[in-house]
Amino acid sequence: GDPATAIYQRDPGVEKKPVPALSLSDYLFPALQIGYLRGGAEGRNSALMLSASDWGGHHHVDSLNLVWWQNGTEQLSDLGYLWDHPLKTMTTRTLAHNTVMIDGEDQQTTGRGGKFLLFESSRGIKVMEAESRAYPKADMYRRTVTQIETAPGQRYVMDIFRVRGGTQHDYVFHGPNNALTSAASIAQETQSIPGKPLDLVNLSRLTPISGQISLTWKTGENKAFTALWPTEPEEVAFRGDGWGQLDYKNSDAGATLPYIVRRRTGIPGDHSPAVFAGVFEGHEAAGGSVRTLTRLPVPAAEAANTVALRVETGFGVDYVVSCVEPRPVTIATDAGPLTVSGRFAVVRTVKGSAVGSLLVGGKQLQWRGKRL
Repeated sequence: GDPATAIYQRDPGVEKKPVPALSLSDYLFPALQIGYLRGGAEGRNSALMLSASDWGGHHHVDSLNLVWWQNGTEQLSDLGYLWDHPLKTMTTRTLAHNTVMIDGEDQQTTGRGGKFLLFESSRGIKVMEAESRAYPKADMYRRTVTQIETAPGQRYVMDIFRVRGGTQHDYVFHGPNNALTSAASIAQETQSIPGKPLDLVNLSRLTPISGQISLTWKTGENKAFTALWPTEPEEVAFRGDGWGQLDYKNSDAGATLPYIVRRRTGIPGDHSPAVFAGVFEGHEAAGGSVRTLTRLPVPAAEAANTVALRVETGFGVDYVVSCVEPRPVTIATDAGPLTVSGRFAVVRTVKGSAVGSLLVGGKQLQWRGKRL
């Protein structure tokens, strides 16, 4: 690969030999604890990255940061690195990343560790899960991410973030640019946002429509990115303008990006973890495939262990069940009971029939007479 010596080392005519297309695979780097889930026939259409890497050297305070690139554009973006810029901490701090902050504080560095608990790569449904000790006050800090193909070249990302410890939990993410539209009503209601303030200005509270909040960014000609999540009684969602400079040479000094914050305050009476569940989708400007995302009730005894979700798309309905421990649990769905004994399960349905499924870390998945 070295141009200075290649002419002497390569066989004549090598440039005329057929070569296979460059193919990139799903991969978990075992020492770095960074996982990649890819999309497309050769893995080059999309790349979803979850980092549970320990801190050191040039690392950021960004444990369990999630980044997504698709169709030539950033979806969930990272602000990068400002080298030796005097304000480089603006991009290294926790607020600058797509993760969860506790009590408005940065994550710890020394001793945060980080490890993957699940990594399963199949053709249409993929999942990875990681945890870390990013906050000493938190005994649970865990992120579960699944990528589901709805059609060739189309996919959405389901994100489930569990956190327990502290009193204020801020699920923070920012889109790739300022071309943000909203299906939620936005009003200047800064006084009604409880909790410790973050380094954001022009705060606007997001009011749900039909039980969910949907935000869409234009990412290019005929391209868009949508974030969608169900509203919970104990959650407040708002947006604000925050640091958006990317160039260490200051060509974009003063740039801002819209930061989205989903906030929960207080400690649940049963000490269950705070759970943030949402969907991300890159799609054509005309609209994506995901219509609704709904939390399904779980048995009271499983409230701290199990998260069950229903995703309605333009193709059918997907059911996603995530468990901290693989205990048997039965979830009521609109098409009959779904029984899971495992850590993670997905059932994809079209017109009431199962068309795809995945079971990870368990023994049984059963729905409508079919068993895996």
